[in-house]
Amino acid sequence: MQHSNRRWRLRTAAAVVTAAVIATMLWVAPASAVVLDTWSRSTTGAAGSGTIEVKNGYVYNYLRIADTKADGHCAYVVTTFDHHDAVLHLWFSVGSDRVTDCGNGTTTFATSYMSLDDMASAFTDMIRVKVKVCRDINNASDNCSGTYQSPTYPA
Repeated sequence: MQHSNRRWRLRTAAAVVTAAVIATMLWVAPASAVVLDTWSRSTTGAAGSGTIEVKNGYVYNYLRIADTKADGHCAYVVTTFDHHDAVLHLWFSVGSDRVTDCGNGTTTFATSYMSLDDMASAFTDMIRVKVKVCRDINNASDNCSGTYQSPTYPA
C-alpha cells in the first residue's frame, strides 16, 4: 500500500511539472503569426487594401495603394501605430508611416511596420493600427478615406 501511494505521488508530481513546463513554453514562445484583420479603403483617385499581422515581435501592414485617377496627383496610405495606457485608459500614437504611389494608374505594394518593443511603454496593455488612404491635392486639403482601425492586440 505504501509503495503504490508513493508511485501515485510521483506520477502526480511529474504531471504537474510537465503541465507547468508546457504552459511556460506556450507563454514564452510567440505564435508564428497572428493576422489581426484585413482592410480596404478608397477615396476619389486612390484605393488601398492590406493585412495587419503580428509576427516575430513586429506589427506589419502589408499594403497595396493604387492611383486610380491617373491625373498626376499622388495616392498614399498612412499607417499609424497606437498603444493603450492601462493606467490612464487612453490611446497614444507612437509613430506612423506613409507609402506613396505617384504613378499614372499604377499600383504600389509595400510594408509598413513597427516593433512591439517600440510600441510599448511601462503601462501598455494593448496595441492597435489605424490606416487611411488619401490623394495628394496641390494647394488644397488632401482627399482622404475614413480611418480603418484594427482589432486590439492582445484582444
